[in-house]
Amino acid sequence: MKRYVYIGFLTAFLVTALAAQPAWAQAVPRPNSLVRAWLASQTERGRDVGRVTLTEEAEWTVDGPFGVRRIGWTATTEGGPEVDGWQREPISMTANGRPIPLERWQELEKQRRGMVGPYATGVARAVLQLHTLIATMRPSGETVRATLAGVPCWRVELVPRRPRDAVERYTLWFAQDEGHLVRSRALIRAPRNDQPFLITTDYTRAQGFDVPERRLMEGTTKIKRRRRTYTVLFKYEAFYTDYRLFNKE
Repeated sequence: MKRYVYIGFLTAFLVTALAAQPAWAQAVPRPNSLVRAWLASQTERGRDVGRVTLTEEAEWTVDGPFGVRRIGWTATTEGGPEVDGWQREPISMTANGRPIPLERWQELEKQRRGMVGPYATGVARAVLQLHTLIATMRPSGETVRATLAGVPCWRVELVPRRPRDAVERYTLWFAQDEGHLVRSRALIRAPRNDQPFLITTDYTRAQGFDVPERRLMEGTTKIKRRRRTYTVLFKYEAFYTDYRLFNKE
């Protein structure tokens, strides 16, 4: 109990101290202090949350030797500690701009997961296990001043403590004034594959949480067709809105 009280006090102290002076005058904080303070604030807020709902508008694009294919959808997404995984309920779907039946959702979901291929483990860790993952990583270098869309930020580079981890690097941008997470970028490498896979996420505030607002995943993957292997460009872009956080009952 004392440990949680201390962490909460430390988080409040750091955020208040940083906000009390203009961004240009602030001393550059240590990367570990930034990450730990943010994790503590998110963990404290998450104790009471049982379920989260949101609206997802997304499109994935496959650009290969047989042309470009774009699949778009709008869906209601639900998840959280008291829900068995994250579930999507499609509202509408398109293929290259033309409406397609919702009955094809499972088929297209399977195709999309297949596109990620050997990167699946790294993508799951980077997206679904962000808090757990960065808590186990170590800083690479010192905190750097940066600006994103006019917002003064602290940029922190994290690398895994163990070699050959699927997530090779995580870059985090924290707002200098309030300490909230503005952007993250994960660099992922697949086994026996030299081509990196990037996941960039922009965040917004929802009831005290830093939640994804936009996510862009880019990389190359290989597909087999008629006994031949082709390299294709894979791109997934999603926007998340209408967040609703429900407390545990």
